[in-house]
Amino acid sequence: MIFFEKDRQFWGAKLQGATPFRTDFMGQRTTEDRSTWASVEATVSGLVQGVGYRFFVQRVARNLNLTGYVMNLRGGKVRAFAEGPRDSLSIFVDELRKGPPLSSVEEIHTTWGEYKGMYSDFSIRFEQ
Repeated sequence: MIFFEKDRQFWGAKLQGATPFRTDFMGQRTTEDRSTWASVEATVSGLVQGVGYRFFVQRVARNLNLTGYVMNLRGGKVRAFAEGPRDSLSIFVDELRKGPPLSSVEEIHTTWGEYKGMYSDFSIRFEQ
């Protein structure tokens, strides 16, 4: 394919202000301003193991288009780490407090941090 100088100037100008894209849950590309993105790590205690809590967390995270992971910890706790838009992360933490019907969340500790783009999906980890 041959590019002419005029084409190079046109596309160079278009791409210069481009924002990063992300694939939403339907596989469609979306552009977002990532300056408002963050990460959150949550440790949840209570009746949160053996009640479908990790699967619930994964479903919520994917519906909010977040990336990261959820895993069981020793002592009956669950850890979730998620990255994405801060507004979506706030909703995510609210949903962690509710949990699925058979769970009973007693306490949740959250640590907020910077968005680093470390994950491409939200997964369940089965090992500590």
